[in-house]
Amino acid sequence: MVLVKMVMVKMVLVKMVMVKMVMVKMVMVKMVMVKMVMVKMVMVKMVMVKMVL
Repeated sequence: MVLVKMVMVKMVLVKMVMVKMVMVKMVMVKMVMVKMVMVKMVMVKMVMVKMVL
């Protein structure tokens, strides 16, 4: 019975790690989104400069 409980606990721990991995992936995706926005900002600045010229 104790062994079964140990295995159950291990399963839960593995699930926790899986969730953490997903969280990390979410953060990485957010970082990419931010980079995309920064690139768009630069594009807009380029257009502004072209308009002025």
